[in-house]
Amino acid sequence: MMNAMLEPCSPMALSGGNALSPLRQGECGSHSGAWYCVQSKPKRERDVADRLDAQGFGSFLPLVAVRRKGVVEPVPAFPGYLFVRFSLLADRWRSIYSTVGVRRLFSADERPIPVPDASISTLLRLGYDRPIVAPDLPEAIAPGSRVRIEAGPFAGLDGICQWSDAARVGLLLEILGAERLVRVPRDAAGAA
Repeated sequence: MMNAMLEPCSPMALSGGNALSPLRQGECGSHSGAWYCVQSKPKRERDVADRLDAQGFGSFLPLVAVRRKGVVEPVPAFPGYLFVRFSLLADRWRSIYSTVGVRRLFSADERPIPVPDASISTLLRLGYDRPIVAPDLPEAIAPGSRVRIEAGPFAGLDGICQWSDAARVGLLLEILGAERLVRVPRDAAGAA
């Protein structure tokens, strides 16, 4: 069954007792600066966060907790991206470019582009400073299967599934004597 919202998950429960903290404070940096977006190499977000912390920057790696084969594990909410905090004037931020695992620091004219504080505040308010439990995905609807629309303007009609993903289903419906492809929310469709 699909959860309506993402739910905060205890970092202690996910790590077997060791707290996972995606919001980190480096030891040497000023941390009074702005937040910036860093693109990492694939699946290197945690390594990059650790290396940035070791250099004295504050890092923020938003996480979600997903269930894989019955085990809940934290994974990056935005694969390939994390945030770093520094002061353009007080910190030696150019070392970020040569940090192992960093693909790039989002910049324009060789100046990093700050992420609006409101964006980071929103992520923190929504609980991304700790792993979030991602909703259970519904079982896939196989193409060719008969599907009944359970909600919305087409409620009660049956159609043939053409495609489906986690959010939507493409159904072939007979409407006014012709077959039409209709997209409906995944949670509004069920087996006929």
